[in-house]
Amino acid sequence: MYHRQKRCAKPNPRFLYGVVGQQLTIYASTIIILRELCGGGVLQLPSSYKEPIDPETKDDMYQYIRSTGVGAEEKINLFKLVWDIIGSEFGGRHQQYDMFYNGAAFVTKGFSFRNHGYDEPVQMVDGFLGSYPLPTQVKELI
Repeated sequence: MYHRQKRCAKPNPRFLYGVVGQQLTIYASTIIILRELCGGGVLQLPSSYKEPIDPETKDDMYQYIRSTGVGAEEKINLFKLVWDIIGSEFGGRHQQYDMFYNGAAFVTKGFSFRNHGYDEPVQMVDGFLGSYPLPTQVKELI
């Protein structure tokens, strides 16, 4: 009877932990940028789906919630998506999860440090520095 060996793909720890070590910083920075870009636009969203279709409020919604070249519906949809990411309970929970699902920041950065493989970049720098020789003698200025 023959037994097949199981083969599994395993990511290179250098690249895996490099990303994991930076993930919290990158995601947090992205959220800050997104908040700055949308400004108070997410706060002017209708409180429910009824406002843009209710005859009493529809005209106001379409007049005040729009931008140049973008209609009210498109802007509402975009800003609702942004709100889901930056302001909703789901968005907050996701950010918390993103911060800790790989462990505390010092743990993930430690993995990154231990698995980076500093020999290769150090060799690259040494090769670059060795690629141009310095003069061995000081020439007199005339």
